[in-house]
Amino acid sequence: MTRPESFHDRIGIDIIDVTRDNFDEEFERMMDIMDDYKYVTIDTEFPGIVLEPVEQLISVATWNYMQMRANVNALKIIQLGITFTNDVLPGENAAASRAPCWQFNFEFD
Repeated sequence: MTRPESFHDRIGIDIIDVTRDNFDEEFERMMDIMDDYKYVTIDTEFPGIVLEPVEQLISVATWNYMQMRANVNALKIIQLGITFTNDVLPGENAAASRAPCWQFNFEFD
């Protein structure tokens, strides 16, 4: 039985899981290629929402920001993603201008 094709497979992005065992090797790989790319993209994941602002008479955007900020400050990060990319023009293959994506998963309770 073959596994179904993922979104990442279809667009040609390699995702590398970074662990204790390969951290030094992958970090060195990132440092080796970073000068070849114009942009770095960082994605973070947190375990959820545990706090909500008590302020009521504020805009929705301000309330959302306050909620996110409070939760980011209170919780520990569970995943970090890093990739490098260059400009992509319309009609170009975006994956061709992108480095792999490194995924760091952290332990949490």
